[in-house]
Amino acid sequence: MTDEEKEKYRDGLIATCKVYCHIDYDDDMEILELMFDVTMQEMTELIPNFDQYKPSKAACIYIRERTLRQP
Repeated sequence: MTDEEKEKYRDGLIATCKVYCHIDYDDDMEILELMFDVTMQEMTELIPNFDQYKPSKAACIYIRERTLRQP
């Protein structure tokens, strides 16, 4: 996968996460991107053979659970 394809995939998954997590404002995108990157890093460390470039909505689910638990 080329760098352009990876960036396109990442942007697409972040857009999916934005919809899934019901994030309505564009000023929240920096926070969502940070949460996405941290989530992918954690999943890569915790799940053997995890490939962050395979289609997966697990990151969106994880991000949503984390945001809903915040006070």
